[in-house]
Amino acid sequence: MRKPKTLGYIDGFNLYHRALEDTPHKWLNVAEKCRVLLPPNDIQGIRYFMARVNARAHDLRQQTYLRALETIPALQIFFGHF
Repeated sequence: MRKPKTLGYIDGFNLYHRALEDTPHKWLNVAEKCRVLLPPNDIQGIRYFMARVNARAHDLRQQTYLRALETIPALQIFFGHF
């Protein structure tokens, strides 16, 4: 039986502020999380939607996380405005 082809859509703002902000798990591998949450599916790609932060202290961490996300094959980052 073929696995259903699936695209993952992630709202980075809600992921961070609702699931990660007050935890030690800031560096979530979103591709692995999609595979764990949807094991019977063939993850074809991930769309990650986010806005850049303005605060300087957070900017460096966000830039580092963005560079990490860019290493995930088939993941695209889409920037919006907050």
